[in-house]
Amino acid sequence: MPTRPQWFQQVASALAALRASSALVIDRAGLEKLFGVSPRTAVRMMGRFGGSQAGRTFLIGREDLIRALEGIQTEEVFAYESRRRQRLIEDLEVVRRDLRSRQVKLPVAAEPAPGASLPSGMRLVRPGVLEVEFTSAEDLLGRLYELVRIAGEDLEKFGTLVS
Repeated sequence: MPTRPQWFQQVASALAALRASSALVIDRAGLEKLFGVSPRTAVRMMGRFGGSQAGRTFLIGREDLIRALEGIQTEEVFAYESRRRQRLIEDLEVVRRDLRSRQVKLPVAAEPAPGASLPSGMRLVRPGVLEVEFTSAEDLLGRLYELVRIAGEDLEKFGTLVS
């Protein structure tokens, strides 16, 4: 199935704006603003909706445009695209809620005493080898987070500590 125009999602708001407007005609620039489209797309839309060219300007009657957009809203393609977008939004919301529920609160140790070196449960076995004691995945992540936090406070001092 070919891709649907991006401006489909703007039809309802464009109709509301057109109904509130007192303008008799809409030009290409107006169509660009209504739908957030490029000048080229606006010209194509003008042709699709029955607009015409007056000199170098493309125009369409406001009422004609309203009728054309109302007609689009009744098309099966528009209904299908609206349902598809709604399903996508709902699916993304489910994924977002699922990800939020999977967030892990890392146990972070209390602030280390001034001048402390590595977090408790960690020791430098030899240059290039760090030993970390942990009881769970969350505990490991918490200890590594603490290590990164300490390194971020004074990277130079941390560098000399581990070398």
